[in-house]
Amino acid sequence: MHKILVVGSNGQLGNELGLVAKKDIRNQIYHFSNEGDCSRYDFTVAINEAFGHNCIVLPCHSDEFPSKVTRPNYSVLDKTKIKNALGIEIPHWRSSMMECVKALRK
Repeated sequence: MHKILVVGSNGQLGNELGLVAKKDIRNQIYHFSNEGDCSRYDFTVAINEAFGHNCIVLPCHSDEFPSKVTRPNYSVLDKTKIKNALGIEIPHWRSSMMECVKALRK
């Protein structure tokens, strides 16, 4: 039996999980996220624009939200392992976001 832990999901991730099951890749940890990088602020602004909203989004720093964990200033997942193992290309986050926006508008 395969055990797959999924944190967050979208259509692209669902497609890749199917490939993992077919390739019989086991007992490995794979990082997956779309290509590109963005802050939570960048992502919020992009969603706002994609839906045609004109509300003002103000940036803030993580220091404004106390947390018991220390977060790095910059962290992007290295997806080389999953791309090589499955022979896949991963789309940019903006492309996947727009696909999600289109699906939500239906």
